[in-house]
Amino acid sequence: MEHALSVVGEFPHVVGDSTLEEVLEKAGIQRAAGLLVASNDDRANVFLVITARGLNPQLKIVARAVDPQTTGKLRRAGATAVVAPNALGGLRLAAEMIRPHTTTFLDRMLYHSTGDTRMDEAVIPKGSRWDGVELAKVDIHANTGVVPLAIHLGEEQYLFNPPPHHIVRAGQAVIAVGSGQELDRLRKHLET
Repeated sequence: MEHALSVVGEFPHVVGDSTLEEVLEKAGIQRAAGLLVASNDDRANVFLVITARGLNPQLKIVARAVDPQTTGKLRRAGATAVVAPNALGGLRLAAEMIRPHTTTFLDRMLYHSTGDTRMDEAVIPKGSRWDGVELAKVDIHANTGVVPLAIHLGEEQYLFNPPPHHIVRAGQAVIAVGSGQELDRLRKHLET
């Protein structure tokens, strides 16, 4: 904890065993929007996910799986998403060897953008005039400047390179590449 405070500075925190309900309650788990579960112990991570899910059924929980085989257990325990850094590291190494330009491009878009261009998402909100309209009529690129790459349809379904006849719905997310200003325009455009 001292290291985190020295690097980041003072921030609200609670010291205690995060697998205990009283510690999570003291930290405000009932009003929290999300929880990152990232210890080096998969058993503790599974237990924490179960405890947190019981205290806040609406909570978004992103959990770390030290052993990739724990991914299913963490999902069954209630994790919204699971990240297995060791498995991802192996895939990243292989991608760098096989597709170095693609890998570098994606890294710059997601993590190390030296310019203003990045990849992001914008959700079509309820009440948007675009709910139920063909993508061609939304005319995202002409109105915002972003390049739409995919549409998140829900759960783990994505429509890559969405066709103009796709009907967009509230709750779907447009995944696009553009500048920060263009991505802000996309969000405003989808809200109208």
